[in-house]
Amino acid sequence: MGVQTRNRRWLTNLSISLGAIVVFLLGLNLVLHAVHFGDRHPDSGGDRFDYSHIYRQSADPILRRELVPGASGIVNAAGFVGDLVPEAKPAGTFRVVGLGDSITMYQSAERQNYLYVAEQALRRALGRDSIQFLNFGVGGYDTAQEVHQFELRGQRYAPDVVTVGYCINDGVNFGATVNAATGKMQFLPDAMDRPAVMTFIQQNLLAARADMTPEQFFQTAFQTETWKQSMAALARLAELSKQQHFHVVIVIFPVLYDFDHYVFLPLHQRLAEEARKLDFQVLDLLPVFRAVGPADTLRGSASVDVIHPFANGHRAAGEALANLLLKSGWIGKTP
Repeated sequence: MGVQTRNRRWLTNLSISLGAIVVFLLGLNLVLHAVHFGDRHPDSGGDRFDYSHIYRQSADPILRRELVPGASGIVNAAGFVGDLVPEAKPAGTFRVVGLGDSITMYQSAERQNYLYVAEQALRRALGRDSIQFLNFGVGGYDTAQEVHQFELRGQRYAPDVVTVGYCINDGVNFGATVNAATGKMQFLPDAMDRPAVMTFIQQNLLAARADMTPEQFFQTAFQTETWKQSMAALARLAELSKQQHFHVVIVIFPVLYDFDHYVFLPLHQRLAEEARKLDFQVLDLLPVFRAVGPADTLRGSASVDVIHPFANGHRAAGEALANLLLKSGWIGKTP
């Protein structure tokens, strides 16, 4: 009888324990769903909007996917983010077409995007409403897709300036591994491109026993087809700028990781060098973001996301872009 009682107690305690675990897991699941953990599209960057449903497959073999016109009040009827404007540019209007990936598209629904910030800053500074920024950013696009997007859609709007929001993974597919035999880090150009890999690169290139310098590491990256295709797309944009008489600004977004020991600087420098050869203006946001604060203070609520700046980063980027355009002398002048 005593054995049966002990067994019943053991089974009762086990049932209670298992029940408690199940209740805990169910509660955790509800909490995570409440904050959309794991349900965020990579393009959301910590924003409260889930952008995943606003894409559709594109018939264009280069674009591969595109935004759904009119989706959820985020995409306008012409298929880009923000307010719809007529293609014909009114006389006296200064128009900017912004190209880019998820960083450029990010937070547009909440009016915190850097292009919107720049537009409003210029309107205040100049005391006029005839300043228009059109956001053609699409999450996941690379440089070739962005320039192709401009050829298909953006150029119809006769911009005075085209901006390219350049995330450094647009030109380099980052991937790294450590050779088990030698302990040395190897670069794999076809490896999966993830923020965690960029963090890995940063940590390993800064290690006391690193087998290569950041400069040596990125020299490998500059030999890849991805980099060459990105530079070819910028060269195509330069041709279009000469044909259609608009200016180009490359806005370089840094990786949001350890600004004090930033190993990605060689890539910024090489990109700026190539852009200036094409007569583009360059706005490198690394010093701008450093002035805002440490890298982790510019990340969104997804703290592991080292790609997408939060609203404070967009504000700083937009104000810096507005200042560059004010100083350029382009506004009110024929390119």
